[in-house]
Amino acid sequence: MLLVGLALLFFLVRWFRTKAKASSMQQFIDTPLMGSHTPVANQNSQLLDQWEKTIMTTKEND
Repeated sequence: MLLVGLALLFFLVRWFRTKAKASSMQQFIDTPLMGSHTPVANQNSQLLDQWEKTIMTTKEND
């Protein structure tokens, strides 16, 4: 009887953990990924523009 109770407790704990993990994963999925209004493509172009300016400035100074 004790083994059956322990097995039942084990499975209940395992089930609750799985359910909690699935719930937290669903919450992560529902969270919007875009925290800012700037599109990623715009951020990339700005980064490349800054890199290009830096390269040109170092070439001019050499």
